Amino acid sequence: MAVRRESTVPAKGSGSPGASGGLALRIAGAMFMVGPAVIHFAVTPDQLVVYPLYGILFVLLGWIQIGLAIGIVVRPSPTLLLGGTGLSLAVIAVWLLSRTTGLPIAPVPWRPEAVGLPDLLATYMEWAAAGLLVMADFRLGMPRSFRVSRVAPGLTIAALLSVGMTLAGLAAVSSGGSH
Repeated sequence: MAVRRESTVPAKGSGSPGASGGLALRIAGAMFMVGPAVIHFAVTPDQLVVYPLYGILFVLLGWIQIGLAIGIVVRPSPTLLLGGTGLSLAVIAVWLLSRTTGLPIAPVPWRPEAVGLPDLLATYMEWAAAGLLVMADFRLGMPRSFRVSRVAPGLTIAALLSVGMTLAGLAAVSSGGSH
């Protein structure tokens, strides 16, 4: 009688919290999602005064970004990874339109906004998050062990960049920079 062995590697998309495939990429992607969320929260008070709808949208976007960041690390799935990528790319597209042609729903419709350091840094982090999440999706479910010695340099660089860019964005917000 033949005994069939079950695979201990979760299938891609199983959402197993123990799936280690792409863990470092997911952690780095999460860091680059949390940074823009923090900047979005920081500009919310000014946005609520200038155009309340923008303030509300910044709060919602920030919470969604934080929720996705937690989800892609704790309970990864292709839906979360590619959803996070899609959200980041959509935010970048709206930002590009708001800085080039202006938006139809704005304090002054179709008037482009100036580029500020906080929004530029948030956009760079959203690009990084999108790329990392796509790479993590390809690695999801792959049977590879997580070795700190192998991923520490990359995660250290990602942490320094995301924290540094977030702090620079917050400093610019506190000195009157726009988003």
